[in-house]
Amino acid sequence: MPGKAKSDYIKAHIMRCEKELLIDHAIELYRAQPPGSRNRKGYRTLAEECSAAWNAQNSAKFGFHLKLSSTTLQARDEGRLLLSEKRAEDALLTPDEDALLTQFLQETANRGFPCNNKRIREAAVSILQRREPTFAEIHLGKGWHTRFIQRKKARKELASYWSRPLKSDRATAVNPHTHKQYFDLLENLFAEYQFDEDCIYGMDESCFMKGVSSILYPQ
Repeated sequence: MPGKAKSDYIKAHIMRCEKELLIDHAIELYRAQPPGSRNRKGYRTLAEECSAAWNAQNSAKFGFHLKLSSTTLQARDEGRLLLSEKRAEDALLTPDEDALLTQFLQETANRGFPCNNKRIREAAVSILQRREPTFAEIHLGKGWHTRFIQRKKARKELASYWSRPLKSDRATAVNPHTHKQYFDLLENLFAEYQFDEDCIYGMDESCFMKGVSSILYPQ
């Protein structure tokens, strides 16, 4: 069955990432050459050779061609920032904050509570308020969370999925593997935070119980 077509945003992001990696590779080849060698290759030659090699190996896989510029290689070799580094300077989240938000979203999803767009924005605001206490959600652009998700999808750090009815999820979730994973996670969290045992979990929230339940009726 064919996969879902990638959006133009994701395609463009993948192309930028691949091009930056290729530029880094070309610069490494340039700097690895012995100084003063008669066979030393210039920026133009390396740009052409690296582009041809990448296209021969990857163009069919990615669906696009790359062409490096010799002037770009020279400028980058002389200290120009990477495109990703330039954008990071102007980004709303710092690289560390971006990584923290990504980790939070991954952990909540692994624990069975994936975030929707609203919770993603709330988490981002909470992280930003640690640095800027007066920061409010109104300062986030309307499409900020969409661009964030698309960028994470392109890097394969996050993925979206359609939710299913709760009853069907519960029916397929009760097995020895999920039981073990739940209690391993519970044990790690309890060791880290030392919360009250009375607040560990309820059968309704965890979707399973160990043992036999009973119902007490008033006499």
